[in-house]
Amino acid sequence: MLIDIRKYFNYLSSNKEGKQTKNKLIIYFVIVLSLLLLNKLLLTKFANSEYFQIHSALSNLIFFKGISPYSKDISSILTSYFSKRGVTIETSNFIFQLPIYNLIFYLPFSMFSDLNWSLPLWLTVNQCLFLLCIEKSINLLKWNPKILFKISLFGIGLLSFFGISNYLSANTSIIQLFFLILSLKFLFSDKMVTAGLLLGLSTIDPFNFFIILVLIVAYLVSIKQFKCLLWLLISIILLTLTGLIYDSGWVLKMLRNIFLESTFYPFIDYNHALLNWTSKLTFGVLINFVPVLLLIWIFLEYSRLPKQNSNQLLWFLGLTSCINPFVIMRETNYSSVLYLLPLIFIVYLWENHSTGIINKVVYGILFLSIAAIPLVSILTPNVFSFLNNFYSINLINSILIIFGLYWIRWWVVKPYDYL
Repeated sequence: MLIDIRKYFNYLSSNKEGKQTKNKLIIYFVIVLSLLLLNKLLLTKFANSEYFQIHSALSNLIFFKGISPYSKDISSILTSYFSKRGVTIETSNFIFQLPIYNLIFYLPFSMFSDLNWSLPLWLTVNQCLFLLCIEKSINLLKWNPKILFKISLFGIGLLSFFGISNYLSANTSIIQLFFLILSLKFLFSDKMVTAGLLLGLSTIDPFNFFIILVLIVAYLVSIKQFKCLLWLLISIILLTLTGLIYDSGWVLKMLRNIFLESTFYPFIDYNHALLNWTSKLTFGVLINFVPVLLLIWIFLEYSRLPKQNSNQLLWFLGLTSCINPFVIMRETNYSSVLYLLPLIFIVYLWENHSTGIINKVVYGILFLSIAAIPLVSILTPNVFSFLNNFYSINLINSILIIFGLYWIRWWVVKPYDYL
């Protein structure tokens, strides 16, 4: 083993390709270390540490102590758990409604007794995965942008509202996005077994990505890729069985928690969902038809969209990503992380089909969507009070991104393909 290590270091120091690899490793190390220091010194103050601590505790309780996270007494169990560690966290109304295998990703971090290290490490891992999501999205499109332009994409993506709000939420949205993008990459490479397994892993929070996952399944059926669907099913079964080892009735308990204490549409009335958005307005009965109209919009676009290449699927995924948050109406910014896919897709097509002032106009629109509007809402809360929640910012983001998607539609779908 020592000989192999010595050979590898000789390769890094003497070979031309080895030196390039060494330089990349140094750059990656500097990026990771910089993010870790930034998180520890600054960003942990703004992160949702309670969410992270609760889910880390649930991971510890189920995998080490065999206590079900779906227990009716989970609030008191968590209170006792934190009190023994000298931590005060409000858990009186907490209910766990996610698949049990969602907690696997918190398991390594639940072993850290010091939050001052576990939370910065969690944030760093998620930020690195977010950068990988950008990289894999670029690879997915077989795009080779200039290095400075690529660095700009990384920087703007990491500083975007939907990026910051998701990794500071300390949830699994970025991990789920990473699995989804990887599954698409293998799907477009005709590696159906790996694509199916990764699609299964991308169900770690099935509700916020539900419409997207249903769309991909429908697409696989339409192109008769039943092998991928088979491995998707196998992946979900294996994940379910893994959970059964620790909690034999977790599926039924999860469904019970969802139906008894629903927090998102369609398990709650849409009027109630909108009250989470703004309590100052009253809505009539007709507002309950909004999700139906949105789903009809998705269905009509799907039915008339040719399914001949990956760009057509990516265009439709982008549209669905923008509509999805307003169907689910969950009290979280989770599903907005999907905005990454359509934004990179729009930039890719504009770089390949347009130049000059048109590009500048499009990039200006995208900058407004991901950074300027949220920044203005934060700096002037009294002037733009309607932007002081995720839904309002996501609505404006969605409108701008949908505008961009329909602008590039003609490069994706030829008119005579569906007229």
